[in-house]
Amino acid sequence: PANLIEPFKLVWKLKADDTFFQELVVTQRPTFKVQGLPIVSMLQYRIVSRFTVKKRNENGSLGVEQKIEWAKLLQADELTKPTLAGAIARMPGTTFKLELSPKMDVTKFEGVMADPKATAFGGGLGMQMTSLLDRDGWKELAQATFFQMDQPLKLGAKWSKPMTHNWGSLGSWSGR
Repeated sequence: PANLIEPFKLVWKLKADDTFFQELVVTQRPTFKVQGLPIVSMLQYRIVSRFTVKKRNENGSLGVEQKIEWAKLLQADELTKPTLAGAIARMPGTTFKLELSPKMDVTKFEGVMADPKATAFGGGLGMQMTSLLDRDGWKELAQATFFQMDQPLKLGAKWSKPMTHNWGSLGSWSGR
């Protein structure tokens, strides 16, 4: 008998010149101890990006541009605020170029984020480190943005996608 109900499949159907926006809220709440006392830091910022499909190839792969249109510091503790407020204000205009496979995997990621590196600064209680999203962080977000399952959704089914992150001299991680 014919199956009248096809399985649900999450599929991007983008074509050249398609545009969409993404709002991202980044929240960091690191906790560290100084002389046994817990110190909680807070950083939250919002970014709005425009994604534009620049090219769709015959095999279904895409060339996409991501441009940060807007960024705002929402909340920060008194040590973090003066260090990162300027870097967040400089984010708009930053552009990334992505190449996506027909399966929507990020195969190439180009672009540089201004001031992404960790910064150490002193305060009355000691030293603290903080940073914005780095290049690999942006690549991870692009991969999550264009996520597409390889097969239809099925009750109880499991899936995974490999991801990696390189922090340069601080090390790296890979996982699923």
